[in-house]
Amino acid sequence: MHFFACMIRSAKNVRNWWIDVFWEHPNRLWALKVTVTIAILLIPCVIAREYFVGATLSLGVVGIALAETDVHPRSRIFSLSVTLIGVLLASAVTELLKFEPVWLGVWLTTMSFALTIVGGISGRMQGITFGIILVTIYTTLGMYLGKPWYYQPILLPLGGLFYGIISLAVLYTKPFRMLEEQLATTFARLGDYFDAKASFFPSKSEQQETYRNLLAIRNIAVVDQIELYKNDLNRFKAGSGTEFSTKIDAFYRLWMILQEIHERAASSHEQYDLLSEKTSNSDIMVGFGQILSNMGNAMRAYSHSILNKTKYTHPVSLKWAITAQQKMVNTQQGNELHTSLSLLMKNLTELEKLLQNIPLIQAGEIPYEINYKGRPVKESLRYILHPAHPRFRFAMRMAFSFLAGYLALHFFKIDNGYWIILTSFLVCQQTYSATRQRLYHRILGTMAGVILGILLAQILPTKAGEVILLLGSIYAFFVWVKTKYTRAVVFITIFVLASFNIQFNQGVPVMLPRLIDTFIGALIVFISVRFFWPDWQYKQLPALLLTAIEKNKNYFDSVYNLEVDKETYNHIRRRAHYADSALTRAWRSMQLEPKSKRAFQQTAFNLTYLNHSLISYISAFGIHDFKTKLTPELKKIYEMISSSLTKTLDVLSGKIEPDKVSINFAELEAEIEKLRHKENPQEIVLFINVARVANELFFEAGNLAGNNSERS
Repeated sequence: MHFFACMIRSAKNVRNWWIDVFWEHPNRLWALKVTVTIAILLIPCVIAREYFVGATLSLGVVGIALAETDVHPRSRIFSLSVTLIGVLLASAVTELLKFEPVWLGVWLTTMSFALTIVGGISGRMQGITFGIILVTIYTTLGMYLGKPWYYQPILLPLGGLFYGIISLAVLYTKPFRMLEEQLATTFARLGDYFDAKASFFPSKSEQQETYRNLLAIRNIAVVDQIELYKNDLNRFKAGSGTEFSTKIDAFYRLWMILQEIHERAASSHEQYDLLSEKTSNSDIMVGFGQILSNMGNAMRAYSHSILNKTKYTHPVSLKWAITAQQKMVNTQQGNELHTSLSLLMKNLTELEKLLQNIPLIQAGEIPYEINYKGRPVKESLRYILHPAHPRFRFAMRMAFSFLAGYLALHFFKIDNGYWIILTSFLVCQQTYSATRQRLYHRILGTMAGVILGILLAQILPTKAGEVILLLGSIYAFFVWVKTKYTRAVVFITIFVLASFNIQFNQGVPVMLPRLIDTFIGALIVFISVRFFWPDWQYKQLPALLLTAIEKNKNYFDSVYNLEVDKETYNHIRRRAHYADSALTRAWRSMQLEPKSKRAFQQTAFNLTYLNHSLISYISAFGIHDFKTKLTPELKKIYEMISSSLTKTLDVLSGKIEPDKVSINFAELEAEIEKLRHKENPQEIVLFINVARVANELFFEAGNLAGNNSERS
């Protein structure tokens, strides 16, 4: 009996270890899947001394694994088939043209342009085209090693096929696992957002910019992740039959809950520094911060419960904190900010109830029909194939980088110089700022990888040691590739060193040429993004700002439009947040651009800040649902604010010159003041905030329009 008890305990310990180390960490699970696949293919080849075959199969696994996007088994079969066919054809053409340098250069350049354009159609196509281009470059690295031309076009897709079969087998056993990972990641991102929001309670005026920058970064991550989850959910539904309808409905219900949580989290009821300064009891502000931190922890706990398929346990401490905080807020009834504190308290209370009741809400019915219709392929291509489209310009820069790299390796007669093209492909991004960051990470990671790889190669000089080094480095690469690019580059560099050691016992000698190739490829990309059809953010900001304010106005109008149903309202709200995120991302990107390209920087920052403040205050209107209480007096104020936003849009679009239009903000303030003691004080406070920001937006829009006209 004692023996069986020990066995049971051991089994539980192993299961707990598996959950703690892998199951709760999707990136580790993915890395393990790739590493096991490569080990199955590589080790027999090393034993049989077929080193080239083993290394080529491994590269095929890496390329296909990085291209993997679809979450539904049937959809993944389609994507895998298209990718493998594309890899086979592209690899074969590359091999057949290896002794025709002119045509090979033309092929690589046109292929990179065409596939980059096609990759802009959808997330699925982006993954497929990325995999095809990457494996094509892998083909160039091995096509002069004396093997028959058909080796790589067979081995690279074969390695990818083997990984695809294993990945599909895993997905078929857990068909909802990928959706669960996306859902869990979204809740985790919300937890991080709540942590950033907690830093405002308490806070001082001089801390606002720092805290808001962090909050903006976290908000972009949340908005992007909710969009990614929605897209994956739509694709999953499109690939499913009726057998999964009940389960899919539960996922859609959770998507709706995520939107409500985000709206409540993003809402603002007053300026945070003002609340901190004018609230007599500092413990109240500390209490709000603690509640927000606890909610962040609760979000992460729910994220873990999704991955582990365990019951979510709502923290009792959060409910106690809410109760205690409500008592403290009640003591502030004589404070001028009591209304704002009460609104904030009401929001947090409702948020806590929502989180506690998620399991019950999840089991409910979808309140409206979900109709997913993607943009037709022809329409998407027609939209992208325009010189003004960022994707088109990105494709042109990518093609230029491929061509320049190809000419450099031939002109300077660089042995195996296709590493230059590989670096260019992996570093070149759609914007200058993203490319600059990737350049830094690539160079730093490569240098660190060369040093660390050489040291490890001396410690593990045998074939077995080299295999262990290769498998360990590729595992680490896949763990970090989506989150910490510098670390990922370190380990992919070690992977290359180990691969060359296994094939030729020349891993260390190729490291210096690889480092030089990396510098050349990085230089080409920098020249491309800096001087070849660059998209400076100051040129994009006016249009992005116009879109953001327009979407915010639609959001504000939808709050008080009784004819807008829940589905339409959520769509309008999401559009406003996507536009706000795009504007914030552009502003942040501007900070990494050359100083000479940061036109009207302060005005752009003010407008970005004000737009985000506006969406936060409108969110407060949305969560408190005042639309049924709109009196004629309040309707007049609402119409005045809406009109001011329309005038701001007219100024930004150039319909009206700034000096020929004005907003009588004093009149608006007077109207609001008349109602301060007559109407619902909570709603009046929110109107004051929105009106103030709308007025400041109009003023700053005039500055931007004036700067634009002077610059042109």
